[in-house]
Amino acid sequence: MTVKTRKSWLTSPVAVVRKFLVTDISKLTLKVLISVGILLPVATVFLGLTSFGVGLDWRQWLLLSVFPILTGIISLSIWWIASDVLPDCGSCSLHDLNSALEKARAASEKGASHLRDVLDSMASFIGVLTPEGVVLEVNHSALSIAGVSMKDVVGRKFEDTRWWAFSEELKNQVRGIIRRAGAGERVEAELKYQTGTGEIRAVDFVMTPLFDREGKVEFLIPSGVDVQFRKSFEEQLIKSRLDAEIANQAKSAFLAHMSHELRSPLGIILGFVDLALEEGDSNKKNLHLETIHRNACQVLSLVDEVLDLGKIESGHVSVDIVDVNLEKFISEIEVSLGLKAQERGLKLQFVLNPGTPMHLRTDPLRVKQILLNLIGNAIKYTEVGTVVCKVSWIPGREGERSTFEFQITDTGIGISAEDAARIFDPFARGLEAEQRKYTGTGLGLSLSKRLALLLGGDVVLTKSQLGVGSTFTFTMEEGSMGEGLPVPVSVPSKRIIGGTGRLSGVRVLVVDDVVDNRILISKYLLSEGASVVTASGGQEAVTLGLEDGFDAILMDLSMPDMSGQEATAALRQRGYQKPIVALTAHAMREEKEKALRHGFNDYLTKPVVRDVLVEALKKVHEPDRHF
Repeated sequence: MTVKTRKSWLTSPVAVVRKFLVTDISKLTLKVLISVGILLPVATVFLGLTSFGVGLDWRQWLLLSVFPILTGIISLSIWWIASDVLPDCGSCSLHDLNSALEKARAASEKGASHLRDVLDSMASFIGVLTPEGVVLEVNHSALSIAGVSMKDVVGRKFEDTRWWAFSEELKNQVRGIIRRAGAGERVEAELKYQTGTGEIRAVDFVMTPLFDREGKVEFLIPSGVDVQFRKSFEEQLIKSRLDAEIANQAKSAFLAHMSHELRSPLGIILGFVDLALEEGDSNKKNLHLETIHRNACQVLSLVDEVLDLGKIESGHVSVDIVDVNLEKFISEIEVSLGLKAQERGLKLQFVLNPGTPMHLRTDPLRVKQILLNLIGNAIKYTEVGTVVCKVSWIPGREGERSTFEFQITDTGIGISAEDAARIFDPFARGLEAEQRKYTGTGLGLSLSKRLALLLGGDVVLTKSQLGVGSTFTFTMEEGSMGEGLPVPVSVPSKRIIGGTGRLSGVRVLVVDDVVDNRILISKYLLSEGASVVTASGGQEAVTLGLEDGFDAILMDLSMPDMSGQEATAALRQRGYQKPIVALTAHAMREEKEKALRHGFNDYLTKPVVRDVLVEALKKVHEPDRHF
């Protein structure tokens, strides 16, 4: 009961003292207080004993006797409070207390050692800096990659260490990162650093500030991951892409060159065949000439298909959206393929579903190219029966374009499942013996599919059965591409017996370094009533063009002495204002655009088609006149 009473009046002040001791003084300070509490009564007793030797009276001696008692009470109180402050000590000695402190310090050092081991085991680079950028600590990975020891970097400015010292520009960049991180910003950057062997590598670098309880930056933590392998891989990918683009450009250049080399002689062959057919000497001669003409057209078609495929792969194909009368457009295709179907004893039908609009916006040249191929294939692979082209219109939902669908069905030999899986691959030919007997390059379907994709649609094999027939479906979006430059459309040559005088009175200068081309074009123009003068090179063309005011000039672009572009530029600079029409075997669209930028009024490709030539000259000579 006495203990409870004693504790009751001491509880509050003792608790305050304990709280003060626990929270505001260290264990070392507590040791000092305990030592003082023990020594104080001893010193007081010593003073009391010595007082007898100095002649003190009884009152002074009593005072000195009471003082040790008070100091003893105070010392015991301090010891009692301290025994509760130090946990797990109870009545332990000072030796036990010191052992506990040593164990705590050892545990702390062991934890720090474990943390160091963890940091050193990391492949990433990591360190500790002061807010000013002085190195305090760096892990093993960062040291080993630079070939330095801890003493080489600790205490130095981070930007002056081996990692960055090889470049002043890089040192300034690191210094700026430290300054920004010291202001409290987390900074990320891709940097170059130097290894111990002098190799320059890439690192994804991060500088992270650590804040104290008051929100001030206490440390900076630089860390990084070597990304040289990734960078090398990315650079290799970029190089591979550039190499592929260069190879693609080389392929396109090769295709353009092949087109030029093949089109010129083919144009001459086709032209002279036309002239010979107009002569009409004998039926047998005409039969042979018809065969020559048909085979030359087949070679030309092959060149066009290969060239178009190359242009699509190189991204140089664009479409030109114009208004198209569907009924007239279908009629032109029917005329083109109707005779071929009749020769094979087939019936060719075109069916327009009810509700199909008669006007649409699309690229008629590309659509005709696709349909001629699909319907032409259907006729070629059908021995008996019919070929039907059904045209449908599918209105688009809100926010979508309308779609036109052309479904071509035949009663031909059909396609096997094996062939159907590869039928749209370039140069793919049927494996069946029945299919191999038919001629063809295997480019048509591949080219048609790619052109359809450019038009916002597709070409698919809807169904097929061997010995029964096939159905191909061609879809396209109406007006799916942007407006483009109008492209002259080459149409099949119409054989005209004798001159019609459509160019009567027109004076034309024909410029070409190939004599056969000059003769052919001259004969075409003379038969149409034109007056013709020829020149074999660009320099001669400039001289003749300035001396004699021709109504129009036909200018070849590729000539050895002076190109057509240079000759046209010279004529324009010297005041020649009459029309100049570019003439070339290059069929690339960019060649046309380049020609129009160089001052040409129009652009024609070889082989020259008589009617296209006449219409072009009529258009540029009298653009406002309706013939």
